[in-house]
Amino acid sequence: MQFRFILLFTPLLLGLVSCKRSTQVTQVESTAVAAQSSPASLVPIANVELPPHIKPSLGKTILFADFEHPEPNGIPLYLINGNQSDQYVPRHGGDFDIKLEFQDESGKWVRAEPHYYSPCGNGYAGSIVPPGMYREINGYRPREGKAVRVRYKMYSALGIVSNEGMGVVSMADVDLAAKDHMALRYLPSVFEEAFDEQTQKLTPSQRVGALELLQFFGKAPDVREKAKALADGWSTSNKSTAEQKNAAADMHRLLSKPEPKDQSFDRLVRECWRRINKQSSGPNESLIPWIVCEQLSRKFFREGWEGAPESGMLSDLGTWEAVTRHAAQLHPSADESIRRSIEELLESDFLVDSFLKRDDLVKLLNSTEQATYIASCAFVRRYEREWIAEQAMGFRAEFKPKVVLALFSGGKNWEIMQIRGRCYPIIPPKDSAQERLLEDALESDPAKVAFLLCYWAEDSPRGTINFGPTITLALRRHLQKEKERKEEFVMPPLDLMHYEVRYLALARDEQDTPLLQALLAHGGYSTSTGTSYGPGNEKTEVSYVGYGIRHVAAEMLEERGVRVPPEVVVSKETSSSGTKVSTFGKYSRWNMLGDR
Repeated sequence: MQFRFILLFTPLLLGLVSCKRSTQVTQVESTAVAAQSSPASLVPIANVELPPHIKPSLGKTILFADFEHPEPNGIPLYLINGNQSDQYVPRHGGDFDIKLEFQDESGKWVRAEPHYYSPCGNGYAGSIVPPGMYREINGYRPREGKAVRVRYKMYSALGIVSNEGMGVVSMADVDLAAKDHMALRYLPSVFEEAFDEQTQKLTPSQRVGALELLQFFGKAPDVREKAKALADGWSTSNKSTAEQKNAAADMHRLLSKPEPKDQSFDRLVRECWRRINKQSSGPNESLIPWIVCEQLSRKFFREGWEGAPESGMLSDLGTWEAVTRHAAQLHPSADESIRRSIEELLESDFLVDSFLKRDDLVKLLNSTEQATYIASCAFVRRYEREWIAEQAMGFRAEFKPKVVLALFSGGKNWEIMQIRGRCYPIIPPKDSAQERLLEDALESDPAKVAFLLCYWAEDSPRGTINFGPTITLALRRHLQKEKERKEEFVMPPLDLMHYEVRYLALARDEQDTPLLQALLAHGGYSTSTGTSYGPGNEKTEVSYVGYGIRHVAAEMLEERGVRVPPEVVVSKETSSSGTKVSTFGKYSRWNMLGDR
């Protein structure tokens, strides 16, 4: 795995540098008006040490703001665990996502402290507050501003809100908070893409529709500025089409209107459903609402750790039921763009299991590969494993490996990518329909089956996989045939045979050592191109050839302690200066998955 480490180390190092650079920029930008909250206590403290005027609440985790005893660095905040179990608290560095809020003239609570996310994940972690203990945190208080009613809120999954009190708020902070990443973390990305003229897939009328829906989302001043810039360009350019000029007029009209007072995710979803459900809605009119629903479903139901539903940001499940059921019914007849959004939406196990009945799922089977996978996962979760395996025997050949994956993973769908390596595979019972389906899929496409199962189950490139002898024997038979292919030939760009070799090797059977040695001469290769920079920063166009099967076989042999001949060629690099050959053990610029 040496060559993969070299390839991955540089981006990782660059990521660390970017984290450091971003932190420096953030400090410069925020010091003038807002310093982010930082912990006063580095470790939890027993509740018995709380100031006498602060009391825990039995069975609850509370956030107490001690407005009566301000300190030079801010308002003391006490995160107190009154439960009888540990309380996990997400944090980034010393920031627990606890932000200052104030109550505006309408009575609405508005965040008055900007937040800057790190571009890398190295600092994201969490802290444990044990039962009967607390953490003291410095709550942000600006140096100057106007006196208003304030509180503090934890903007993580916990969504805890402190008691209220009188404090100071900087309106400059409020303006920054309305535009920062935290304000837009739930903003569907289609709103930003809709006003980028380089996004070719959207028509002018669809961009107008995106701006209409944005009115229901909430504050997004930067996005509205992009919309205005696009409308200004269309209205003044001689190259604009009549459709673009009409769209520009509509966009200017929308931007001149005051924003609705009732802006919420529930209202946005209801408006999307209204547009989707209109009898006259064709693909052009309903594409943006479908994309918005799909992107919101991912944020709310598939990335639930962000805490949107738990914190009350979303409560209208009745609309989600209507959208989900309509999605399943529309899928067979929808055009490709809407179908992709529907499939993304249905990747939420929560929505599927909450709202789709058996008949809804049956209609999804054998329609597209992803819809078949979604429905198969649902049937597995509903304990219909043998039934779905029997049905899948009649499916299109390219769909069968995904049904096998659904069976092996226990019906885990999107979550599969989050808990990879933490589940035990479910081996098909002997002489069952599940075993027959596995054998059939391995006969027609062993590489794809190996890829899906490796991708799901590997903890690491050196992880242990054991899904039973059926798979091992099938891969061994297929690779025995492949070892005879000595002539060089171009493999498909998304070749998956690397995973066959890795899977078989990780079965740890010594009888496969001669087979791995024979694959060191495999002639299959893939190609890619790139640019090389010389000492004087001169550019050279380079073509790469990577012998992927040889490279993986060599790695697996080395891991077994078997010597790999130094002359095994794993890549070639051709440029105007000639051809350079890399053998195993020497630096190679070819990435095993690189031509994806």
